[in-house]
Amino acid sequence: MDNNEQLFTDTFENAGVGIALVATDGKPYRVNRAFSKMLGYSEEELKHLSFDRFTHPQDATKDLALFEELKAGKIDRYSMEKRYITKGKEIIWVILNVSMGFDQETQEPYAIAIVQDITERVKAETELEQRNEQLDHFAYLSSHDLQQPLSNIEGFLNLLIEQSQDLLDEECKQYLALIDRSSKQLKEKLQAILTFSRLGSSQDKRKVNPKAVIEKEWAKLSDLRLQKNAVLHIDTLDNVEVYQDEFELLIYHLLKNALIFSSDGRISEIKITMLRLEHSIQFKIIDNGRGIHPSYFERVFQIFQQLHEKSSYDGLGVGLSYCKKIVEHHGGKIWIESTPGTECIINFTIPYKL
Repeated sequence: MDNNEQLFTDTFENAGVGIALVATDGKPYRVNRAFSKMLGYSEEELKHLSFDRFTHPQDATKDLALFEELKAGKIDRYSMEKRYITKGKEIIWVILNVSMGFDQETQEPYAIAIVQDITERVKAETELEQRNEQLDHFAYLSSHDLQQPLSNIEGFLNLLIEQSQDLLDEECKQYLALIDRSSKQLKEKLQAILTFSRLGSSQDKRKVNPKAVIEKEWAKLSDLRLQKNAVLHIDTLDNVEVYQDEFELLIYHLLKNALIFSSDGRISEIKITMLRLEHSIQFKIIDNGRGIHPSYFERVFQIFQQLHEKSSYDGLGVGLSYCKKIVEHHGGKIWIESTPGTECIINFTIPYKL
């Protein structure tokens, strides 16, 4: 064995991930120790099993279809998350990367499968998802159950104000007015929590025309855009597959945010562009407003976070938190680029299927 062959053998056998050389009939003819240990089979046992025999039934059809496309030369490689069933009947999650090779001696093609065990990561993600669902459910129940007693407080408070106008001095009236404002603010926050907890529940995606959605939501903001003397520019946008109600809410709050934080004394200009990436579509909402300091780029996406004095903006600070949850429900990302005092660019991506 020459040095190159020895180097290959050492690398193959001692790799930290599973590696299998698979014949065109789907049977591994050579595997490394990590692959064998992962599945609990010996190398000799694996030679007599096609990979669909130890692939979870729900993943086998997709894996086999991609393998056939690979052999036919329609694709040069593929990657997927899938489940294996070990010899001990345990289910493990892996990331599988497969490409084709060619044996110069036998003049036969073969597949190279590189497999990484991600079972612990999937378990952690599943647990986190379950906890988030529980928290959302708790937030929904808590805010929903608090609505009724709060309505009772508001009702009796209004009665008290109406019936005691001539009996109270100005100081007491101010106290009642403060209680009234506080109860209304609390009601608005409870409603915001309810809305936030419901986001992410949509299941059915549909293709929509982003420009039509933008124009629809822009029309809802007529009073604010007239007040700000705002101009909207929309580039050519392709159709996207989204959860429509949530996508509309996302666009509404991004437009509203751009209008609210526009600079005084100049025309508010907002531009929306779209860029098709390899696996997603990136939207940019660009405004010439006040901008955001980099230290606040993450904080603004937290619920009830306000970066301005209440006197300059009478809001709850929930819009961008809605946007973040909606984008993440679509499997995308949202982030900010900004130059304070000049412009703010809010980017978000929507993944698409090829």
